[in-house]
Amino acid sequence: MKYSIIPETKEDEKKLERYQQFLPAIDTSIPLIISRSIMAGVRLNIFDTIGHDSVTSAELSQSLSFNEESLTLLLNVLTGAGYIIFDNAYYRLSDISKKLLLRSSSDNLCVNVEYAYLRWKMIDQLEDVIQTGKGVDLHESFLNNPESWHTYQRSMFGFAKTIASQISPLVPVKPNAKKLLDIGGSHGLMGAEICKLHPPMTSTVFDLPDAIAQAQKIGKSEGLDDYVSYQAGDALADELGSNYDVVFVGNLMHHFSEEQNKLLIQKITKALSPNGTLAIYDVGHKKSTSFPDVFEAATSLMFHINSSGKCYLPEEYINWLTSAGFVDCKSYDSLHGIILVSGIYRQ
Repeated sequence: MKYSIIPETKEDEKKLERYQQFLPAIDTSIPLIISRSIMAGVRLNIFDTIGHDSVTSAELSQSLSFNEESLTLLLNVLTGAGYIIFDNAYYRLSDISKKLLLRSSSDNLCVNVEYAYLRWKMIDQLEDVIQTGKGVDLHESFLNNPESWHTYQRSMFGFAKTIASQISPLVPVKPNAKKLLDIGGSHGLMGAEICKLHPPMTSTVFDLPDAIAQAQKIGKSEGLDDYVSYQAGDALADELGSNYDVVFVGNLMHHFSEEQNKLLIQKITKALSPNGTLAIYDVGHKKSTSFPDVFEAATSLMFHINSSGKCYLPEEYINWLTSAGFVDCKSYDSLHGIILVSGIYRQ
């Protein structure tokens, strides 16, 4: 996939031709303004205030006590980006905004948008990361207070709830399984969804202490207590326990180097029961001989900024598992940008 300006009319096509000589300036300004406008729309409660109504800019600015001229300029950007519809002096939310940017919607991604403020600060360090090869260390340098940890964990939950029902049925689980270890599992939703399919199995989330402090509250509020318990620790440094029938590692390995991932997999072999499963899911990345997919490339660079990691190929995960003694290794890469890799450890 590519991300670019799309002309809608013949006049737009002519305009785009003229714009080509300014393309670097456009690419480094317009997308930034659109991104920040969406972020402001969430943080300033603009989407929530409009809700399911149609309002004029005067009505909205009065309701929010904002400057009308400035607010109108922002609304126009959101309209051009497809998040708001303008009709005869009235603004209303598009269907995608009603679904994803209203806090009253069960599918909303508002916390994910709030997390973009942290990401914005991290991206500011890109030039240093490229020169040194060292990421900013998201967990140490940017998640330095309970509020930022809560935003981060809530953001992870928002993402997990969109894919948990697709991932959980694909995880191989042996008969009579009782214990699942969810490494870096945060709120615990992914492990809980797997356990629901294989009673009486229960899940233990193993995550950093600061993560557990916030994630456990989220798990409780989402009704996961019957399936999930929580244990604080560092998966690379601490013992993981033993006799787990399934070890699930979700959305974590992109934070680690290849050497760290191999180390983690070796540690997991000691934590598994005979014929236990290791299942890994993460943001997908496919080998390309042509033009790279800009979404995959940008996501991988973003993770590199965050923590010196990157996205890995399904073949890389398979090779790591095979080298560690896993058999029946499989990968699923048709999950809308997510890959799942699993293997069975024969002791």
